[in-house]
Amino acid sequence: MQDGRLRLASVICLSIAAFLSIGAAVLAVLWWWASESRPLQAVLSRGFLVYGSIITVVAFFIHLGGGDGASYGIRMLALGLIAVWVVREYRSGELLDSTVWMFGTGAGFDAGLVAEMSMQGVAVLEESMERIRTALSLKNQRWGWRSAYSVLTLLIDLMLCRADDQARLLAVRGYRRGGSRCPEFTTSRIDILATLCALIILLVGLWIR
Repeated sequence: MQDGRLRLASVICLSIAAFLSIGAAVLAVLWWWASESRPLQAVLSRGFLVYGSIITVVAFFIHLGGGDGASYGIRMLALGLIAVWVVREYRSGELLDSTVWMFGTGAGFDAGLVAEMSMQGVAVLEESMERIRTALSLKNQRWGWRSAYSVLTLLIDLMLCRADDQARLLAVRGYRRGGSRCPEFTTSRIDILATLCALIILLVGLWIR
């Protein structure tokens, strides 16, 4: 999808639909499969495999406790696939353009700035993880519970330091509220069709929940 507004609208519709019912979650996965350029690569990525493993374990224990673990697992996996798609399809500046278009250069600019900084943080996190993997391989160390704890602590510290640096940078530049932005969008027929399908899936989720 080229239009950031329609991509954001589709993600919101699909996320709500996946949360509402299992049937809508399955339809959301099918929508994701049709929209994702490389679905198998996305599913087999290290990040999603870890996420899927955690969700599967949690769903299993929910089932043992008498809850509906299958429903939880399907919905959360659908939401995870949508999140992977958002990250893979993200283009720098599109969230800021979308929020400014919807809410103006005041609150819209502030919300878009926060969203853009969050997405950039995800990219930085991926780069940091890759560097850590390289460092561990050079030291002939394998992933384990001890190394995972150390890596997680390091990543949290890096993200907190990055957030503090960004806050200081904005303060030094005198940022208070709002900003100037002239959003431009390119809308194709495929974008419109995909968004309509996402809206239909949302309506299905509202109907069959």
